Amino acid sequence: MNDDRRDIEGVVQTYLDALYENDPAKIAQVFHECCHLFSVTDGALNDLSRDRWLEFMAARPSPKAQGPERR
Repeated sequence: MNDDRRDIEGVVQTYLDALYENDPAKIAQVFHECCHLFSVTDGALNDLSRDRWLEFMAARPSPKAQGPERR
């Protein structure tokens, strides 16, 4: 069980690091290549493939580069 917990914690840490650093390569490590990100904006359903999400991430500045402290 401890190995499973460590594995899960490692994936979550990689995900959080990837978001803060805006690192598409790290996001790609923790999401299956066929996954989709769904959200709703102004009542409209948005469906982004993982590859499209990675492109979106690569085009924006990271929170780390913008200076907010990570908590």
